Amino acid sequence: MGPVWRLIKGQKDMCHRCGKEIVDFPAVGRVVNYQFLAEEKYCWDCYRYLTPFVDEVAWWLDQTSTLGPNPNASNHGYQLSRRLGSGRSSS
Repeated sequence: MGPVWRLIKGQKDMCHRCGKEIVDFPAVGRVVNYQFLAEEKYCWDCYRYLTPFVDEVAWWLDQTSTLGPNPNASNHGYQLSRRLGSGRSSS
């Protein structure tokens, strides 16, 4: 399965794009062994900027990732990239 987007709640981190401290943020990553592994995290301002490009961000991560596809991975609760799926959340 390719990259997926997920809303991370209750964690503090730094925005991948601007470096601002964030809490409750969107992240793009992969599901491995039924666990979401965030690869890039964004503040809401940067996410709004990236929204038209979410497919390209997911494609870039797919091309640069060292993780291979996991046939046992589930997308339950995560949003697939529109390039890879329907773009609708499965939950």
